[in-house]
Amino acid sequence: MTGPAATPAGDVDAPRRGEGLYQTGPWLVVFGHGTRSEARAHQIADQCNTRGVDLDLVPVDEVVGFDLSYYVALIVVLPSTPPEGGAASSMGKIVEIIRTYRARRPDGLASLLDGTRRWFQVGVVQVYGTYDAHEQANLGSSTARICLVHHVGDDELIDPFEVYQAHGQPVSPRRPGSSDHLARSGRSLRASLLSWGLSVPEDTSSARELIDGCRRRYEDPRFRALYRPIPGRELNRLDFLLDEPETRAPGHKMDGKWCSCCSRCLQRT
Repeated sequence: MTGPAATPAGDVDAPRRGEGLYQTGPWLVVFGHGTRSEARAHQIADQCNTRGVDLDLVPVDEVVGFDLSYYVALIVVLPSTPPEGGAASSMGKIVEIIRTYRARRPDGLASLLDGTRRWFQVGVVQVYGTYDAHEQANLGSSTARICLVHHVGDDELIDPFEVYQAHGQPVSPRRPGSSDHLARSGRSLRASLLSWGLSVPEDTSSARELIDGCRRRYEDPRFRALYRPIPGRELNRLDFLLDEPETRAPGHKMDGKWCSCCSRCLQRT
């Protein structure tokens, strides 16, 4: 492997810059339809193995019943086939995976690089794809949940560990086509905190831990009204309220019940 993150030749035991920010994983590498997407995913898996990082390499259609909160990083390789048939359905699945993962791990790369969170407390999301794949993907609002977007050529090799080398350095400007909780201004963050009734920044950690605890608790199927309120969506009711507040239950007859259950969910939280 070459590049700024590679180990110097003849110095196998030398520490790599930034390696304390990812440790041993585990990472989840998900790939869409197409042989080139699968080949790219296997390249990334080889890079992880070289670094001693555990990973699960899974086709997007097989990500079923996974506890996404288990993974400290998520890498998505977009489909390399036209968005038709299976590729189209896999794109919907990719969007769902990114949303669910960010709901389970709300802190991204910025919190890791500035030292406010440790490597096992965050979820770093990277998305790989050709320019055509990104244009066809239509990730929509999911881009706000992604830490880094890679536009890559078919034979281009990008080191997924390079993002960790910026520890202690100013966060780089947002790249075209990418975003990250990374780019939020202090002013917008303060306004968001005040909307939650948090006037003291030190209170945010406790509040977030409480909310994350509720998210995990509602992942129990025994909470029938909270666990999976919309069939086919891998989100619990609190996930919908926090991440997709505009979502409503299918069918107008359920609106009253939906609102009532949401109200009880918020009261419990």
